[in-house]
Amino acid sequence: MYNDHESKSGKFLRSTGGGIAYYGTMVAAPIALIFGISSIGPDYNETTNTDSQAALSAYTQEGQSLTRLFDEAKMLREAAVNQNTPESALAFQNNAVERETQLSVLGQDFASRVLTDSKLTEGDYTALRGNLTIDETDYVSLPIGAPTLEEARMTVSGDNVQAQATEIREMMSDFDGMRDLRFGTSVAIFMLSLVGGIIFGSSGAASDARYNLARGLDKMAQRRLKPKH
Repeated sequence: MYNDHESKSGKFLRSTGGGIAYYGTMVAAPIALIFGISSIGPDYNETTNTDSQAALSAYTQEGQSLTRLFDEAKMLREAAVNQNTPESALAFQNNAVERETQLSVLGQDFASRVLTDSKLTEGDYTALRGNLTIDETDYVSLPIGAPTLEEARMTVSGDNVQAQATEIREMMSDFDGMRDLRFGTSVAIFMLSLVGGIIFGSSGAASDARYNLARGLDKMAQRRLKPKH
């Protein structure tokens, strides 16, 4: 006949080590969920090679040239305000508009080639964005979602570079939205777990739940070990 009212599992759960394991599991579960949510998504290709590095260097220099053109347009507009005659002010404004028009065309072409150039890996694309300042303006649109770049390139069709770039940009932007949603969900889970854990622990409910779980383990062991007649 089963005489010991405590099972080994129940006894461990009541012990200090069991308490640490019990409360540790409560903390680890939401953290594991957060990491699981964060890991959902395509793999990020950080590799690079000789061809991609050459392309990265060329695009970086081209981006710097676009930045200089942007700065020139900005300075011309600022200078126009300080001119003594309307004619002179208009001339500076026209020169600024001319450069801005060039930027609109060159910037769109630049972004399209960057997005569709298979020589640039996802790691190189990230490095390029880090080296540019022109993409912080309205003249060059380069999405943040680098981990979907190569996947997006493989799905596009047709020979029109700008149309391909538009498709790629949309897929990368969709990934940016999903990433923001996952981040927001992870923060919400963390905050709910933190606040809920504080309330749960301070109310004594955590201790009661631990005791009830230990008693449940005891009863299960007693039923399993009780001799059958």
